[in-house]
Amino acid sequence: IWCNSYYLGKRPNGYVPVNYDISSIACFGGQENEITVKVTHTDIADSRWFTGSGITRKAFVLIEEPVHPVPYGIFFSTLYGDDGRSAQVEVSHELINETGRQAKVSVTSSLTAPAGKRVLEVSSCVDLEPGRPEKVVLSGSVSDPRLWSPENPALYTLVTELSVDGAAPYRVYEGPVGIRSFRFDPDEGFFLNGRSMKLKGVCVHHDAGCLGAAVTREVWERRLLSLKEMGCNAIRTSHNPHMPELYDLCDRLGFLMMDEAFDEWENAKNKWSTGHNVYPPRHQGYFEDFPEWHEKDLAAMVLRDRNHPSVILWSIGNE
Repeated sequence: IWCNSYYLGKRPNGYVPVNYDISSIACFGGQENEITVKVTHTDIADSRWFTGSGITRKAFVLIEEPVHPVPYGIFFSTLYGDDGRSAQVEVSHELINETGRQAKVSVTSSLTAPAGKRVLEVSSCVDLEPGRPEKVVLSGSVSDPRLWSPENPALYTLVTELSVDGAAPYRVYEGPVGIRSFRFDPDEGFFLNGRSMKLKGVCVHHDAGCLGAAVTREVWERRLLSLKEMGCNAIRTSHNPHMPELYDLCDRLGFLMMDEAFDEWENAKNKWSTGHNVYPPRHQGYFEDFPEWHEKDLAAMVLRDRNHPSVILWSIGNE
């Protein structure tokens, strides 16, 4: 990836998010900026299913104030709330100050119920030193919460605003979240919101069959509604993180998700490049980059998807 001919970096894994700060090399004042992305897909056998090739997911430019959250730095979680009478929730904010001087920052997070009523507002002040990320954790209680579940996928709206040195506040986050708790018991199985539940799931690859790898939101919605009608309540993302829109749909439509990271680890898997059992198989793939990149890629998946109430399981890899 380049910006205005300056090399920014690369990411061997095409399924995880990547971002770069282009503040120092971007052109301002009406001048054009050029982002160049080179996709290298010369080995046709780097997977065991159809991956497609090229840029098949969203790319965008994010404009932020000098004091802002780090990428995917705001995390909403339910501490407890099985009884449905009240729920204790927590919002963690990892912030960075890039002004070059200390800043007094007021952090405010609010929660709005599905019906539109604000049910929680929590805030705190912190002195942020320049260039050093700092975490601000706020918590509060929500009375009579609508608990998220496959039968009732109730979504709240989380909004976070910052005010620096007493100036007017500005919004740094807005997104849907769910209030729910879950646990796994070795003898009794899975419990959601204190209730025993069976996972009736399917495994799905990231492509849409004959429609290819650049999948639209509408295609996934149609597939999920058909699965819902069959009685399905869970999705496994075989064998890599999927497009963000799928997670949003699972939140809204009520699917539990197992979010999967990798297909290969240190060793390659056989890929039948010219037909099943047609020798020789091919071995090229992500395993060559796994030692250097797997921790960064795993963290990128967790940070991107951790706010989705649908995600209840993390899978480090296939089989």
